[in-house]
Amino acid sequence: MQRNLIAAALMRHLCEHDWHGYTQGAGRWGDGDGYCPVDVDGTTYYVAQGDRDCSSAVISCWQAAGVDVQATYTGDMLYGFLSTGLFEKRGLDFTAQPGDIYLNYSAHTAMCISTDPDLLGEFSINEYGGIVGGQVGDQTGYEAYVHGYYDFPWDCILHYIGDDGEDDDMTTAADVWSYRNKNLEQYDVYQNVRDGRDYAKQAYDKTVALEKKLDAILKKLS
Repeated sequence: MQRNLIAAALMRHLCEHDWHGYTQGAGRWGDGDGYCPVDVDGTTYYVAQGDRDCSSAVISCWQAAGVDVQATYTGDMLYGFLSTGLFEKRGLDFTAQPGDIYLNYSAHTAMCISTDPDLLGEFSINEYGGIVGGQVGDQTGYEAYVHGYYDFPWDCILHYIGDDGEDDDMTTAADVWSYRNKNLEQYDVYQNVRDGRDYAKQAYDKTVALEKKLDAILKKLS
């Protein structure tokens, strides 16, 4: 069975089983208490029990389907999936297939579950309307769910091309590096946060230094 169909089936399980709710907290890769066996066309696959957020859900489904995706959050999914050599970036005029990923580079992601009808599976928000806290599991039926397509807005579609009858081995590190530097758009929202933090610290240090100089001047004048 093609791995994109396996990933889509696993995502449907995560979205429709009330063991799996939403969090961006420490439990976003599951609760650590075990695994859910999911039967897909006569083969059993395993996904961790417990909560997810939008990116960890998509990533863990593809990992459980057998693809070694090295990604951890929305901001590194573009590089993480393309660097496997099993995905290609497509525009929104492309018709997504089951398992394909709708991606907003810095904010959100969801998975195509089916094309007829056009359905998405996604993890959205916890039972309190927030992103952390809450009880493990889906308390409302809408922390994660399958529903009709909508434009988040998405920046691109990550389309699975691995099951084409050819070798599905990962690309070499040299191939990945070449592709990344020549073609890949990089969006790292966390780097922006780090840059903002560093800028704020520099501004604070300058303010403290100026205040000390001003205090010294005032002492001399008094």
